[in-house]
Amino acid sequence: MKKLLLGGVIAVCTTLHAENLTSVNDIYKLSDPSDPAYSRINQNSNRSVRELGQNTVGPSEEAVFQLQHKKREIERKDALCKAAFEMADNIMNERQAGVSKAIQLQSNLQTAYRSPAYTKYQVYLINKAYDEPVYAKTAATYYVSKEFAYKSFFECKKSVYSLIP
Repeated sequence: MKKLLLGGVIAVCTTLHAENLTSVNDIYKLSDPSDPAYSRINQNSNRSVRELGQNTVGPSEEAVFQLQHKKREIERKDALCKAAFEMADNIMNERQAGVSKAIQLQSNLQTAYRSPAYTKYQVYLINKAYDEPVYAKTAATYYVSKEFAYKSFFECKKSVYSLIP
């Protein structure tokens, strides 16, 4: 019984939706500006229905490719800044744990597979982290690490997104 009732409700809703679509299509085809339905469809637009007509030319393959490329660049830059956040958090955690600057720099230089730009940025973060004081309390060490990481993340976002056209 419930299935039969649910089927009837779906059929009625589908019929009502189809009728609404038909009336929207009828309004779209109106050409008499004195008709109230004509002004209702144009109330949020400065262009007439005739100007809005059906467009027969879609975006080109090249335009879609360019948008896709821009999206990938933004995602790549987001990944870079996410990595900068994690790197800064780890560096400051080590700093607060009492690891010396020399040990952190030495471990950075031992990783040969990284790009020179990555290594240079990590050295920059290490130097910046060691300009901060060490805190004795656990809560303070947590907060200083997170603050350092967030500031590094925002700095990355600011520098990276200034390059996006």
